[in-house]
Amino acid sequence: MQAVLDNPKEGKWKHIGINKQFSKYCVENNLFDKTLIKNLYKTYERLYFYRVKADYKEEIYTEEEIKELKIIFEFLKEVINKWQS
Repeated sequence: MQAVLDNPKEGKWKHIGINKQFSKYCVENNLFDKTLIKNLYKTYERLYFYRVKADYKEEIYTEEEIKELKIIFEFLKEVINKWQS
């Protein structure tokens, strides 16, 4: 997201801010269809949830969470491949 948006006008990106701005940029520039953008937005929120859980709360992921993370990874890989083509 930051690679697309570059640096913010002031300070540094916050997770919610960059997600909203990236989604807005994608809509304004017709980069992806709106359904994909919504899915990407929700996926980013889920990733942030998992980051907080692991990095700040130092909690261990459950088997179900690991499965979801693998699905998220595959989805993001697909989005990046679309972006590059």
